[in-house]
Amino acid sequence: IKQKCKIESTNKKKIFSLSNLEGRYPTFSKDRKFLLYQTHHRGYDQVIKINLEKNNAENISQKFTESDNRHPFFFNNSNIIFGSDHLGEEKLLIYNSLSKSTKLLIKNSNLSSSIAFISKNKIYFAGSRLDNSGKLTGAPDIYVYDNQTKQVKQLTKTPWEEWRPVVDEKNNYIYYIANPDKNFDIYRLNLNNLKTELVYQSPTDEWDPSLSKDGKKLIFASKQ
Repeated sequence: IKQKCKIESTNKKKIFSLSNLEGRYPTFSKDRKFLLYQTHHRGYDQVIKINLEKNNAENISQKFTESDNRHPFFFNNSNIIFGSDHLGEEKLLIYNSLSKSTKLLIKNSNLSSSIAFISKNKIYFAGSRLDNSGKLTGAPDIYVYDNQTKQVKQLTKTPWEEWRPVVDEKNNYIYYIANPDKNFDIYRLNLNNLKTELVYQSPTDEWDPSLSKDGKKLIFASKQ
């Protein structure tokens, strides 16, 4: 995380100096008052929430300090979703900032879940099926959880790994990374016909796809 984060609003611009922060996966709340990020502390990944107006920090994963807590994302201004492996395989939790309470997002003991992306009250994530002993039965696929109906739908099913889904503003495509050829490349899934296509490939790994607001630009990390 850079030491200075520029936050733009409709009527003014502010510069916040955030010194001595070490972490990754920063994300802002919609009202731009809070910053989330993942840091490493005493051997475990933890999720930190920064109040940019009061300049104070809160470890929202402090109940699970002896487990890894990763990839935070604002569901709305009051609720935060992140992955935690405190129950064994990683599962998505939802933290309420008002009640300071945390609970499982998806009540399915036979499904792991991680790296969420929220779009129009639906939560897209990478998940793997678990056997009765809690062990993974295969590589992660892409799933969607409807927060209104509380239903989970599997969108892809392949023998290789699929991670880090992001969805365009019109909910037409999911972009994600997959490794059918050993290296991770960027694919997209058409949500209208559930057909997949390769978007970008190189001799090395690609990671962390993200879309511009108009959906015309794809930003990602590469090891090239």
